[in-house]
Amino acid sequence: TTLDTVITEIAASRLTERGATRADDRLSEAAMEDRKREGYF
Repeated sequence: TTLDTVITEIAASRLTERGATRADDRLSEAAMEDRKREGYF
């Protein structure tokens, strides 16, 4: 793989590395912030 290929793939990606597995990210983009406001953290 070349550097250009890697950059192209990253630029086209719309899913973060953690986003595929973190439950909060599957609920909503602001789920963690919502939990902070609710006093969870």
